[in-house]
Amino acid sequence: MARTKTLKELQDLTLKFINSYSSDGEILPVSDNADLLLVIDNYLNIAYYEFVQIDKILVSEDYTILDETLRPDGVTKQYVLPNDYLDFYKVEYNTFDQEITDFSIMGNLLLAKTTSDPITLWYYQLPDELSLPTDVPLIRAQYHTALPLYAAGKWLHQNGKQSDAIDLFTLYNDAKEAVIPTRHKGINKIRTVYGV
Repeated sequence: MARTKTLKELQDLTLKFINSYSSDGEILPVSDNADLLLVIDNYLNIAYYEFVQIDKILVSEDYTILDETLRPDGVTKQYVLPNDYLDFYKVEYNTFDQEITDFSIMGNLLLAKTTSDPITLWYYQLPDELSLPTDVPLIRAQYHTALPLYAAGKWLHQNGKQSDAIDLFTLYNDAKEAVIPTRHKGINKIRTVYGV
């Protein structure tokens, strides 16, 4: 089973890949290269968000019906989507586990015709960027080592070593194509989504 990696470990692995795939044999110590230190986290986060789009992170948000959630039609309630909302999975009543099918998403709002029972929104999360050395990507651990492939390839490409970068980009794209998205039981119906 794959072990999770911290941001610091991903940075170190990026440096290892840069040194391994650089055809000129020049070793690049991360402590001596301020330029790499400035961009490495950005490159790792770009790859991280690409993987988040495929290896989706399912989370939930509970809502209690409040008077201010009622729309002008007197029937439809509105709920503000969480800040980390990426994509919809399902909505259900959280007291009796029944799915709600009469709803739409408009901008940052979930609009649903519901009873006064609390509801739960199940959604795919857009996680925070990796920024602290101890941060761990929320994607499955087996995909963590693919992130430095992109970062190292991007660094090599940006520094005039395009042919060296191609191998790393190929490995990175192969890793993305090998992702089997987390399968969740649930609804397959298309719902109305506005403004996204």
